[in-house]
Amino acid sequence: GENPLDAIDQAIPDRPAAIMEETSHAVWVNSRALQVLGINELTPDPVGGHIAKDGNGFPNGLLIENAGDLPFETALARTPGIDEATYQGLLTGLRQLSQNGITSFADARVNWTRGYHEFYARAEAENQMPARAVLGMWAYPEMDDATQLADLTNFYSQDPSQLVQRSQIKLYVDGLTQNTTAR
Repeated sequence: GENPLDAIDQAIPDRPAAIMEETSHAVWVNSRALQVLGINELTPDPVGGHIAKDGNGFPNGLLIENAGDLPFETALARTPGIDEATYQGLLTGLRQLSQNGITSFADARVNWTRGYHEFYARAEAENQMPARAVLGMWAYPEMDDATQLADLTNFYSQDPSQLVQRSQIKLYVDGLTQNTTAR
């Protein structure tokens, strides 16, 4: 039978590709993406993640849990162009919230190393926030806890006069039954 790598290589053979599945707890990548990321049969699993392998021990194109962050950390590494595209994407999402009458929401995984909290602050400063937002700052499992806790503490903000609150930390200790990462 086909493994995920066969299917995605057939669909997208000529450039690196990563496709997040609906729960966001797994990502399908093609052979080109594995090459760019330097993932092969010897690559160890990242902290909190798993590189799925076929019966011969080779990556089968499925990156589970935190392993799925690897292609996005590479593809979305901060540049002025990526930052602006991310900000414009946030504005599009905020407009959709407004069009549907949503006045308050939580963003449960704010990737602060990519500056996502800065884009919310910019949206508020530019009067582009149509709703109140509570940001859950992502706790990166691979980062040193003491350093990260200091950063997360510095992000804390819960000023009731502001539309954007940075008052939560997002972490998880278990996975999903769907991808067999729940224990």
